[in-house]
Amino acid sequence: MAGEIEITDCENDTISNSVIGYGGSENYNLSLPDMSVDLGTVSVAEETFNINFIDGWKFAGFSFDISTVTKIEYLNGSGVLQATNSNPTMSTVYLYTKQGFHIQKKTSSNAGLINNGYQEEVHQTLSVGTLFELPKNDNKVIIVKDYQGSAYLPQFNFDGIGFISRYESLQCKCSDNFTLRITAKRNHQIVVSANGDESILYGGYIRFWPGWSMLNWPCKYSADVALALASVVENVIIVKDYQGSVYIPEYNFNGIPDFIPGEGFQVKIKDNKTNYIFVAENE
Repeated sequence: MAGEIEITDCENDTISNSVIGYGGSENYNLSLPDMSVDLGTVSVAEETFNINFIDGWKFAGFSFDISTVTKIEYLNGSGVLQATNSNPTMSTVYLYTKQGFHIQKKTSSNAGLINNGYQEEVHQTLSVGTLFELPKNDNKVIIVKDYQGSAYLPQFNFDGIGFISRYESLQCKCSDNFTLRITAKRNHQIVVSANGDESILYGGYIRFWPGWSMLNWPCKYSADVALALASVVENVIIVKDYQGSVYIPEYNFNGIPDFIPGEGFQVKIKDNKTNYIFVAENE
């Protein structure tokens, strides 16, 4: 790439984006050398992911990168397409985390929290209303709850949940079976080697807070619960699926037995134990 860059200092003028100048206007032209730019060949393709809901209670999880959703399709219990949202609204959220706390903010107005031991994450996500907009219009969704007990009640146009966390699943009660087919990219990280080569590591992060929470399985494929949690097993008290089946590491008992894409799980962690692990998977 070759070209020129122009730097302009302005003062006492009407240009709205003026910078500090030295009187009048001075232009500087800098010649740039020819250079090659490697745009990279590493990319992650969009795929389709299914979240299946049932008549009754179910934990719903997200086995894809929520920030990359481009289409939400609503299929009835027989798999027949009912409606499509090809332009789901994404919002930028600021997520502040601290041991024992999980606080979602819509703006960065509370950035002072960072100085008090909080960690900031900024990412794109869906609102719970956007995710369930299509089945809501068909009166299929009764209530959705997060791990704190905050609720989304479409019948009353009440949304106490707001944005969906990439780390948590949702507890949903529906009046019929249906499927949401999501077009998005898999959870992944771009890994750069010492020599500059890029590669894709598929998988995602799981966060555990002390006490009860609802775990999101971030991978496309199923995995044995005991193997997936082996690195933090000493802090895990119990894991439950939506049917009440449990994994209790203290007794080496696994009745679940697998983390399944599109499903969420309840987990209880020992007091004062916070974990943050990355779960990788093969293509």
